[in-house]
Amino acid sequence: MENHLPALENFLKKGLSQKIPLETLKEKLLKKGWPSNQVNKAINEIRPTKNPQKPNSLGNPIALKICSILYYVEAASLVIIPLLIILLGATLFGAMGAALGGMVAIIIFFGGLPFAVLFFFTARGLVKCKKWAKIVALIFALLSFLAGIIQVIGESIISGAITLIITGYVIWSLLLNKKVKECFNKNKQKSLQPLQNSF
Repeated sequence: MENHLPALENFLKKGLSQKIPLETLKEKLLKKGWPSNQVNKAINEIRPTKNPQKPNSLGNPIALKICSILYYVEAASLVIIPLLIILLGATLFGAMGAALGGMVAIIIFFGGLPFAVLFFFTARGLVKCKKWAKIVALIFALLSFLAGIIQVIGESIISGAITLIITGYVIWSLLLNKKVKECFNKNKQKSLQPLQNSF
């Protein structure tokens, strides 16, 4: 009966490619008189070809998660910091300072809100290995890296160095980290699969 396993596996693979449920295929084989132990063995043989994709889709590389967290933090800071200045302005700067600080904070809040929304969705896109999110994240990381260089050349050496370290890590992760590149490549193949099946 071992010789019949390839035939059973081919039948199951063909049925699955046509989006027929595995249980339905199993019932068909059992009705035709195939022994249940052989059917179950064939099912177990083809399952390993389907399962490896699941851990990759759920377990993203740590470097990618860190990049996503950094953009979540950036999005939150663009909203929280101006609000704190508005709420605590009088305590921190006095009445006059609070008025001026409040006006500046309102301008920063509404000016930064679109970027906060963009960074939020970019962070979500990175977790899902979306190519557009990678491009957006790289653009802002490169701009921030250049700003860090300017800070280091100027007098803000410490803040510039911190900016260079953080943005340098993001750029390295998205461009050179092998596991991150594999994550985006597999997501690209997954998105192209329906198009390939239509031909």
